Amino acid sequence: MQTSTMRANGAAIRALRERTGISQANLARTTDIRRETLNRIESGARPGTPAQIVAIAKALSVPIVSIIHDR
Repeated sequence: MQTSTMRANGAAIRALRERTGISQANLARTTDIRRETLNRIESGARPGTPAQIVAIAKALSVPIVSIIHDR
């Protein structure tokens, strides 16, 4: 049996952020996530914690399912 873990979809986060005109620095401030960490989440280098994913979704006003994917 294979288990899956929740991972942030960095490309989706970046696209939504850019579409709404929010800079990475502003999203980092709003979510209380370091800009460097947010950059790594967006690039796929980090999966993002559940709390970070929730904070990002809330700041972007989108459902969580729109910024995650299973791996």
